[in-house]
Amino acid sequence: MRRLLAGVALLAGCATYTPVPVSRVAQLETYDARALDDPALRAWFDSLGVAAPSAAWNPRQLAIAALWLRADRGVREARIREADAALVSAGARPQPGLSTDIEYAFTDPQADSRWGLALAALFTVELGGKHGARLGRARAGALAARARVREEEWQQTGDVYRAALDFEEARRTIARATGERRLLDSMVELARARFDAGSLTRLDLSRLQGDQRAALVEEQRAAEGARVARRALAGVVGLPARRDSVLEVAPTQWPPCGGDNADRAALQRSAL
Repeated sequence: MRRLLAGVALLAGCATYTPVPVSRVAQLETYDARALDDPALRAWFDSLGVAAPSAAWNPRQLAIAALWLRADRGVREARIREADAALVSAGARPQPGLSTDIEYAFTDPQADSRWGLALAALFTVELGGKHGARLGRARAGALAARARVREEEWQQTGDVYRAALDFEEARRTIARATGERRLLDSMVELARARFDAGSLTRLDLSRLQGDQRAALVEEQRAAEGARVARRALAGVVGLPARRDSVLEVAPTQWPPCGGDNADRAALQRSAL
């Protein structure tokens, strides 16, 4: 009975692998369901001690959201768990074993039994600091895995900030183009009144109307550039393309660097 219980215990301790099929439809639905108002994302912000915005998002908040929304978050966490598991395995001591030897005697027919069974215990002793070296390599691997994850997160954060800066510049370009187009609209209206009064030639009016059409084209081009920049920002954050229109980004005041006379070392410390 004891042997049976021991065998069951050994079988229960063995790790088993159960394959899980990957559903492309489920993955697509999960991706399409991503949103900045997801309660799980809000809980992620609460766990970090950061207040999630109710409407407009600034670049820092978008960078934090990207760390949770991006699909590679699970890959990064799996790398750390793998490194931690390797550290646990490296700390394990060699297990004792059992050696058996069965013999059959052909030369002694008078013996009580011709069969003989020999049992021997086996113990492995690691010498030369092998155990410590193995642990050291595992600790270095775990540290390197975390360093790679932090580097990837830093690069991802930089991508979000660059995309937010591009979007902010696109919005400023639209504002400048719209202001210029409105100014030309007013100038054309005044020029048309002067033309009707006979104090302006047709050539001057046509020139102003051409500038008005060029300003309108530039405004439309700037609007398209802003839509592209917004879509790129949504993609970097990890949102599906169809949700880029609901991405409200707060106007960001990027601090100046202080000109050519700024302390370079102080700027580098602030950046880090």
